Amino acid sequence: MTSNKINTYLKLPSRRDEKWRYSDLKLLEIPDIKASELIRENTFLTEDKNFYYIVLLNGKFSKEKSILPKKGVEIYCSKDKIVNFNKELWFEDKYQVSQNLGNNDHVVLISINDNIDKPVKLIKLITSNSTFFTTFIRLENNCSVKFYEDFIQQGEHDNFINNVTRINLSDNTNCQHVIQKDFEGEVRFINTLEIICNAYSIYENYSVNAVDRSYRFESEVHLNGKGAKASFYGVNIANNNQAYDIVIDVKHNASNTFSNQHYNQVLDKNSSGSFYSNVEISELISKVEAHQLNKNLLIDEKSVVYSRPMLDINSDDVICSHGSTTGNIDKEVLYYFASRGIKLKYAKKLIIIGLLKSVFLNCKLDALEVEGLYRRIVNNTEFYE
Repeated sequence: MTSNKINTYLKLPSRRDEKWRYSDLKLLEIPDIKASELIRENTFLTEDKNFYYIVLLNGKFSKEKSILPKKGVEIYCSKDKIVNFNKELWFEDKYQVSQNLGNNDHVVLISINDNIDKPVKLIKLITSNSTFFTTFIRLENNCSVKFYEDFIQQGEHDNFINNVTRINLSDNTNCQHVIQKDFEGEVRFINTLEIICNAYSIYENYSVNAVDRSYRFESEVHLNGKGAKASFYGVNIANNNQAYDIVIDVKHNASNTFSNQHYNQVLDKNSSGSFYSNVEISELISKVEAHQLNKNLLIDEKSVVYSRPMLDINSDDVICSHGSTTGNIDKEVLYYFASRGIKLKYAKKLIIIGLLKSVFLNCKLDALEVEGLYRRIVNNTEFYE
C-alpha cells in the first residue's frame, strides 16, 4: 500500500492542516504488533524510598508492581469513572487521541484527593513494539503533587508509542510534571498532553528530549479560572537524523492568568526540529501575561528547524512577548575561547550546554531536581567532545 493510500485509509491529518505542517505523517502509521524482546520487566524498580510508584504495563495498571501511599491516591480502571471524568473536559478532536480512547481497557484514571508526602513516579513500561497509554489525572481542590512520567523501553527492537495524558486541576492545586525517557531501541513517540487549569491552579512541565528517533509533543492547555498558570520548559537534542516536533496551544479563558513557554534545540547530522506555539487570549478578559521563547542552534548545514510562536490577542490589558532565534555557533565566540586556551571541541560543547541549561534557570524545581535535568543535558551532549 502506498503512503498516500495509507494516509487516506487511516484518515491522517493533511499537511495542509497548519498544526501538522512540519510533521512527518509517517509518525502516525501504526506498525504491526510483534513479540517483545523485553526480559527485564522488574529492573526499573529501585529501593528508593523517596518516591511512590504507579506502574502501567503496556497501558494497563499493574497493582502488584505499584507502591502507593495509604491515602491521597486512588486508581480507577472502570469505564463509568472514565466516562464521567471525560464529560468534564472539552478538547479539540485529534487523530492520535481517538486511537487511544477507542480502547477502554487501556485507560487509567488517577485521582489525587490529598497532599502526598513524596513525589510519584508514573512508570510506563513498554514490552511490545506498538504501545498505547491513556492516563487521566485529576487533582482535587487544594492538592499538590510532583510526578515523574517515566517511559521505559528495553531491547533493540524498533518501537511506536502513542501516549495520551489528560490532567484536570481543580481550584488551588499545584502540579509539577517531569517527563523522562529510557530507551534502548529506536522509538517513534507521539506524546499528547491535554490540561484544564481552574482557579489559582499551577501546572509546570519539564523535559529533556534526546533519545527518540522521532518525537512529537502536542499540548493543549485551557486556563479556565482566575489566577491559573501553566509553564513549559523543554530541551531537544538531535544528533543523527532525529526529528523533534513541539506543538503547544494555550487558551487564556479567564482574567489574571499566566503562561510561559521556553524551548531550546540543538540539531546536528541531518536532524530536524520544529516549534509551533499558539497563545489565544479571549475577549473581555484582563491582566493576562503570556510569554514564548524558542532558541535553536544548527551545528551542520543539513539540519533544519522551523519556529513559529504566535499570539492571538483579543484583549488590550495584556503583557505578552514572543521570540525566536536560529543560527549556528558564532565564530567570534569560538575565537574568544581559543584566545584563552580552550580547544575548539570543548568550546563548542560549552556553548551548547550553556544554551540548553538556560531553559531551566528560572524554573520552580528545587536545586537537586534542576541538577538532574542538567545531568541529562550533559550526558546527551557527550558526542560533541
